[in-house]
Amino acid sequence: MKNRRDVIKVLLEAHPRLVIEEDGRGANAIEHALNSELDHRIIKMLQNESKKFHLKEEEAQQQIQTDEKSESTNIDVNTKEEKELEYVQSGLQSLDFLDNNTSSSTSSDASSPGQKPPPSRQNRRGSMTSNAA
Repeated sequence: MKNRRDVIKVLLEAHPRLVIEEDGRGANAIEHALNSELDHRIIKMLQNESKKFHLKEEEAQQQIQTDEKSESTNIDVNTKEEKELEYVQSGLQSLDFLDNNTSSSTSSDASSPGQKPPPSRQNRRGSMTSNAA
């Protein structure tokens, strides 16, 4: 059989939470080790394992909070990007509308055989200009 230290290590590897769990009387593994007057190296090992466990728990909690903040930021960014995209798309639709109207008016303005050219207009300087391009 292995010595106590090795047994404790195996147990804590399988169930790290055991180092901080309390029994029905409210005592944890470190308190039991102290009451049993175990070797100070075992008590120190339990203290170190407890510290590692708490640090891992703290890191996990911070990661959860970071993930939650990241998700809310992504939602905000996505919403902003979606609004910008909608704005751009509506602008493009307006441009398409203008293109369709100007191309249809341009094609109707073009002189086809047998039609008269459009009448001339006076420009700002008083010169006569033709609308035919």
